[in-house]
Amino acid sequence: VYVLELILGGPNDNMVLVVLGAKVNSLIGMGQYWRLLTPALLHANLEHIALNMISLYLWGPNVEILYGKWKMLGVYVCAAVMGSAASYLLSPYLSVGASGAIFGLFGTLLSFGRDEPDFFRRVFGVRVILLIALNVLNGFVNTGIDNWAHLGGLLGGYLAAEMLGTFHRRHGKLRTFAAAAAYAAILAAILIAGPIYG
Repeated sequence: VYVLELILGGPNDNMVLVVLGAKVNSLIGMGQYWRLLTPALLHANLEHIALNMISLYLWGPNVEILYGKWKMLGVYVCAAVMGSAASYLLSPYLSVGASGAIFGLFGTLLSFGRDEPDFFRRVFGVRVILLIALNVLNGFVNTGIDNWAHLGGLLGGYLAAEMLGTFHRRHGKLRTFAAAAAYAAILAAILIAGPIYG
């Protein structure tokens, strides 16, 4: 997709990003809900895609081992959609990037930590919490970073993991239903309410 961006004129041309599916509040408000997913396929420059792919390379295998490839894909998609939805609600700016979905992987690890606190503390523990905190802080300090997409993706990943359970363990029906209902209710409320900032 990044190569396609370059062929069409480059990611510095906002029109290229819009045509390919960037998050644009007014267009989502007109019913182009697919724009809640497609921003995760687009990137603003080579550094942007490189940082996201390095993060996915470093942390993705951990989630894939714990949840399996199909559940990981489900988490990734759910987190991408929730990240874009949070950005739609709280940020007026055009937005692209997979970082909301990648934050969803951290949300998945937090859900795992709820079930296996000792294992989580020994294997991930402070590193995951510190990485989330530093990235959120960086997002609020520096301009050009869609922190709302990061936070939305974190929540979406957590709820998706609560719905799906790990590779070897399904959660109880009540926990699964509660997570699915919370995810659907938050997403629906955002789409009904529309963006706060245009």
